[in-house]
Amino acid sequence: MFGEPNPLLDLVPMFNDPKDLHAALTHNPLKDVDVSKLNFMQKKILLATPQVMLKPTTQTLMAALTWYSMMVGSLSNRNPLRAENRRLYWEALNADPNRDKPFEKPLLTGISANVFKGPAGTGKTVTYQHFSNCFQQVIEHGRNDAAGWVSIKQLVYFHVDMSHDGSRKGFLTAILMKLDSLLGTDYGTTLPRAHKTVETLAVATIQRLLAHFTGIIFIDEIQLRNLVKNSSADLMQTFLLSLINSGIPIVLTGNERAMDWVSYSQDITRLLITNPIHAHPIGALDEPGWEADWNAMCDRGVMRFYLLDEPVANPAACSEMLYRCSGGVARLAHSLWTQAQSHCLITAKPMVAPEDIEAVFNSIHYDSIRNFVNGFHFKNADLLTLYPDVDSNFYRRHWQPSLMPSDSHIDTITAVEPPTTKKKPPRTLSEQSKFKSQETRKKTTQAHAAHLKRTLSPDDMRREGHVQNNLNQLMKLKDAAES
Repeated sequence: MFGEPNPLLDLVPMFNDPKDLHAALTHNPLKDVDVSKLNFMQKKILLATPQVMLKPTTQTLMAALTWYSMMVGSLSNRNPLRAENRRLYWEALNADPNRDKPFEKPLLTGISANVFKGPAGTGKTVTYQHFSNCFQQVIEHGRNDAAGWVSIKQLVYFHVDMSHDGSRKGFLTAILMKLDSLLGTDYGTTLPRAHKTVETLAVATIQRLLAHFTGIIFIDEIQLRNLVKNSSADLMQTFLLSLINSGIPIVLTGNERAMDWVSYSQDITRLLITNPIHAHPIGALDEPGWEADWNAMCDRGVMRFYLLDEPVANPAACSEMLYRCSGGVARLAHSLWTQAQSHCLITAKPMVAPEDIEAVFNSIHYDSIRNFVNGFHFKNADLLTLYPDVDSNFYRRHWQPSLMPSDSHIDTITAVEPPTTKKKPPRTLSEQSKFKSQETRKKTTQAHAAHLKRTLSPDDMRREGHVQNNLNQLMKLKDAAES
């Protein structure tokens, strides 16, 4: 495996040390920009255009190392110079979608899947996009008799969004159209004509991804509404498992609740082959070293995107305010920082101060997201229940375990009765029914927590212990900064 000739890896960069991958992931959009020579409009344009500084955190680097290992390991396992691999390759491509079901069980090359989930704004999309930028997306190979091809276009990585309506046809269409745009093929028109059913088109689509030795696939925008609540969720989930079984590494990225569909042990084991990555807001779980990660993401990342005339007078106070007003969420920290600069630019203020960041946070534009931020900053799961794509119970278990019902760790409760010949077999719940049941249990938990909070005595620490504790810490930090 290591050191053997493999045309699939000839033009894929080899990172021999995590430091090399860390350097490749680092991104500074102002690297070649002389800020002192920018005029007012140029600065305003830059501040209004999505420009993300990326200084990898521990979480970012661990995700990239996982994906790199998946991709290189898979391409190594599929080395076309091995006779057995060539046999499996042609066997999969020549399977008849109308009769065969080649991807119901994992291929001998193995399976590799990774779940990258977390609340909105925690850097999931930015992370995999910058990871992909480390590689050439399409590699054109000439004749290689040992590999068994005259010419081929190798697809190193592939990004596709889950269809908004959660339908397989919409998703397959998106895949085929994206392949055509990258490879110059016409799969988007020829395959639907040849395969009239969604089932056969799904098999044919996977065959084309295998034909181009796709190195890794990132499926983004997996959401509660398109993968769990949708009426065709069962069919989409089955297709995703077929794609995983093909042997192409798959990374599923989405919000926390979108992964609620994974309940069967055979599916869970597939998704646990690599360590799942949960992108928490920095410091949300008081994880070891979170301060260093905040420093990397904010102080050496977000705050380096700075366009005003005079340097920030108190960077530490600005960093502290950004943390308070973003809840540790990277996207919000970036938005607050650029909007504060934009306001200063318009009002001819030469530098950003903490109060400029706070003013943006307290503006009417942040009304809808303020509880989201406060929920993470003050570690109050009740505030997070307002956002259906956030797994508030997950955070409640860490922050407020005393408010959790004793059976809160159980996702599904199934009553088992002795089998009889007179009773009808139990009806299988649809995905919509399962979701409705989960939502009912969630509302019951919320009502229990609200009732307990209303009936607590005024001096009970559970009433406002976390809020007051965090406010005390904030005051101490402020006093230390001013002393």
